[in-house]
Amino acid sequence: MNESENAHYASVLIKMYDTVLPPSAELTPEIRLRIRLFQSQAVLPLQGLVDHCPPQGADIVYRIGEYLKEEGKYTDAERLILIAIKVISATSNDNELKRLKFESSLSDVQRRLGRLPEAASLLSNIVNNQKA
Repeated sequence: MNESENAHYASVLIKMYDTVLPPSAELTPEIRLRIRLFQSQAVLPLQGLVDHCPPQGADIVYRIGEYLKEEGKYTDAERLILIAIKVISATSNDNELKRLKFESSLSDVQRRLGRLPEAASLLSNIVNNQKA
């Protein structure tokens, strides 16, 4: 696929996931059960979005990462939250607070994976950014 096809594919994929996975406040046990049936099929295509995810897709990729974190799928959650951070970091500085929120969530995932030095370092960077 060429660049424009990749960008189009990424945009369609993001819209699809936005429709399928409601915000966490709307996730009932029944919806969670349905999502669990397909979550392994959802992660792989999202990982391919790294270089083509549209800026508005960062929130959706992050939301899916948060869902996976809540489900105990920490490795997959980490991958998606890292994509969201990369996308949000590539856009304007207006997204600084959002990036810090995403990084805070990433540090929580790293802590849950037992990578305490990485989590502590990331939290330290977040605090230092807030002071600046």
